[in-house]
Amino acid sequence: MRTTALVLAALVFAGAAGIARAATSPGAWTTFIRAGEFTGLFADTTQVWGATAEGGLVHWDRATQGLTILRREPGTIASNHLTAVVMDRSGRLWVGTEGSGVSRRSADGHRWEVMNLLDGLPSDSVRVLEAIGDTLWIGTTRGFSLWNGRQVSGSLPDGGITVSFDTTFANPSVTGIAMAGDSLWISTRRGIGLARISHQLSDWRPVNQGLTDIDIRSLAFDGVDLFAHAGTSVYHWDEGSSSWALSSVPVPVHRLTDAWGVVLAASESGLFRWFGAGWIPVSGAPTPQPVQSEDPEVTMDSGGRFYAALGETLFVELENAGPWIPYPLPDGAPGNDVRQVAVDRGSVYATTGVQGVGRYDGQWRYWPPVSCSGAGCDTTFYRPRFVNGFFVDRAGRKWAASWSIAVDTFLDDGPVPSFNHPVIREDLLTQRRTWWGTATQDHRGTVWLGMDTEAKGDIEALGLELYDSTGTYLRNFNSTNSAMSGNLVHGLATTRNGRVWVGYENGGVDFVAPPADSVFIHLNTTTSEVVRGMTSFGDSLWLVTNNEVMRFPGTATSTTKALETIELPSGPPQLGFKPMDAGRDGTVWVGTSAGVHHVGNGALIETFDVANSPLPDNEVRSIAADRVSGVIWIATAGGLARFDPGYVPPPAPKLPALHIRVFPNPSLLTNLGVQLRIQGDAESYTGQVYDITGRKVRRLRGALNGGFVWDGRDDDGGLVSPGIYFLRVEAQGRSAVARVVLLH
Repeated sequence: MRTTALVLAALVFAGAAGIARAATSPGAWTTFIRAGEFTGLFADTTQVWGATAEGGLVHWDRATQGLTILRREPGTIASNHLTAVVMDRSGRLWVGTEGSGVSRRSADGHRWEVMNLLDGLPSDSVRVLEAIGDTLWIGTTRGFSLWNGRQVSGSLPDGGITVSFDTTFANPSVTGIAMAGDSLWISTRRGIGLARISHQLSDWRPVNQGLTDIDIRSLAFDGVDLFAHAGTSVYHWDEGSSSWALSSVPVPVHRLTDAWGVVLAASESGLFRWFGAGWIPVSGAPTPQPVQSEDPEVTMDSGGRFYAALGETLFVELENAGPWIPYPLPDGAPGNDVRQVAVDRGSVYATTGVQGVGRYDGQWRYWPPVSCSGAGCDTTFYRPRFVNGFFVDRAGRKWAASWSIAVDTFLDDGPVPSFNHPVIREDLLTQRRTWWGTATQDHRGTVWLGMDTEAKGDIEALGLELYDSTGTYLRNFNSTNSAMSGNLVHGLATTRNGRVWVGYENGGVDFVAPPADSVFIHLNTTTSEVVRGMTSFGDSLWLVTNNEVMRFPGTATSTTKALETIELPSGPPQLGFKPMDAGRDGTVWVGTSAGVHHVGNGALIETFDVANSPLPDNEVRSIAADRVSGVIWIATAGGLARFDPGYVPPPAPKLPALHIRVFPNPSLLTNLGVQLRIQGDAESYTGQVYDITGRKVRRLRGALNGGFVWDGRDDDGGLVSPGIYFLRVEAQGRSAVARVVLLH
């Protein structure tokens, strides 16, 4: 039991360790992510913090009554998928995540740190956070740990516990933690266990007597009474009989928790608090309805004010009796499983798997995934589910593929959208005609749809389906009735010279020059390529394969080679969607399973992923470039993102004064240079180094507090001589000078 002994040996120490700090986020990003539901609440008398399942960390300020959301980005929370939130005695905020460990915010709010498997947690998926003073018990899907104020000092179960069918840790996914005196109580999906701290947690034993359900959802403790939530019931621990007894709170109970020494239970009959002898209702609290799938979250601050969260709304109790005030979270796309994104005249369209379609033009308008019939279908989708294909033609008509359901077209530039349904599934053939993921429009207005297949190897794709600009079906092209090189089309584009380009999953690229529609010419230099997507810009045709981006001239012949070939650093694009688009400057943005790559002029320009940007997810399905504004829209498996490459951050506010310190000073100059650092009022600095005669020796750019400022070399790379030098720096409209002495 060495690990357990370490846990208990340092219960009261304080400090900080396990820091993993990331880079600062670019200011050009905006993310649109739905919260899904709240998964935890913490409140004090000035603020409320709310963890959400998918949408990051919610903050409500009592003084301003303002609601803000903190999304995952470098230097903040490690994930948008949150599971718990709590604050310790020192004011540090702890946030549990699904798959990314624990994020900790410093008491002054200036710094975020990450604690995960590398720091000793049993799992990066956290379920429970229980603060005891400045220490923290952390329950995960594979056991629990203690943070002793400086580090993770131990975890259980470890090798010292025999795991059998009857023990607490038969299923190590921890759902509740309570420390009552000398006893530590742990609940899991297989019951409740108890061990004594004085025995170094070596005497674990099950305590399930009286429970009719041992799939425990949570524990709650007010300092005297201990409760367990199992199924829809609450149980009270009776010390005298050493067993659990059903408590009298009205069922079904959706949530049991504790806050500031008070136990709270939320049921369909209302919110109740335990008062030592029974449950007392809390007036006006929102309650879940039987049809709702979300469980409410409830809490109380130290002043006795109550808070609740239901769905994507935070509710705050009034100081006087009356209805609670709702604070809805900002709207996002219909769901975070975004499949396609498209831009039309300033409006953005996002499609999802099972949450429908949304349009954003400053506010969201939704088409939910419901079926329609009869005359009502002329103003809405037939049924917008699994909308994997979406295209906007030059007239502003939208084309949508609800796979295995329908093909819908619509115009929505008026107060009432006008819909048509060129294809409605009636049999296998009409079902196959709904399977498309890419599209283009030629110079005559004909819309070409690139067909996919739902059962590769069993059902062959249909090739190309052509419609006129009104949505009337024209004809089909496939490898049987034409010279097409294949039937599984994953890329379509039209270049300025009128050619339509067709990219195949296996077979490379063909091009067609309307009106000679049936004359498909193969680009022989691409025969071995697996095409994942296409786009065009001016006279250039761009395509992306599993590992490369290529550019061809629009006037290519069958033997023309690529003008540019740029290797992707990682991850193939996702199949079935539109993984690339050209920006207004002609460079190309490519979405892959490892983020977004910006390429052009024969080189990889930059890469964005979840490690260096607020991108919601590394799995990028679709990209749409707004060639008017220059903004890039990115559809991912975790939400929608907007990136503005031309963003210029506002100037930092002018400092009242700038004071700097250079250290070490004097500094030793060696053949390797010096290690000179700077500390001042700003975060970064530019400036120059001068010798004693006033000659400029070196220019400095972007020097950071505590970072290397000068290596002792001049602008030509030569080592300077020992002597006195002057460092002049500028930051936020102010300047300062420091004298530096370099010694042998």
